[in-house]
Amino acid sequence: MKNAAIIIVHWNGKKDTLECLRSLRVSVHPDIRITPIVVDNTGDGRLSDDVRRVFPGCIVLTQDTNQGFAKGNNIGIRKALEGNARYIWLLNNDTTVHKHALLRLIDSVDK
Repeated sequence: MKNAAIIIVHWNGKKDTLECLRSLRVSVHPDIRITPIVVDNTGDGRLSDDVRRVFPGCIVLTQDTNQGFAKGNNIGIRKALEGNARYIWLLNNDTTVHKHALLRLIDSVDK
């Protein structure tokens, strides 16, 4: 099974972040284990429950302060590597993806 981590940095865009996760939920493929990692830069921790309702198994890394986009991605990447992710996909929180996008990306990398 292929292990893919998807990093989403969140700051004041809860509706967008949840919609992004919903689009990933339909991307599930039997040969790919998807681990979304949301780096929550809002500092209040209120996002966790809503995120886990939309995508069970999602990892939420709540930061005490806004770490910014680049550092937020680095935090998420470190967590993905700790989980032995073979593939890492960085997504903006206002992105929605086609249900086959991840599979096609992985197929193109594996060629």
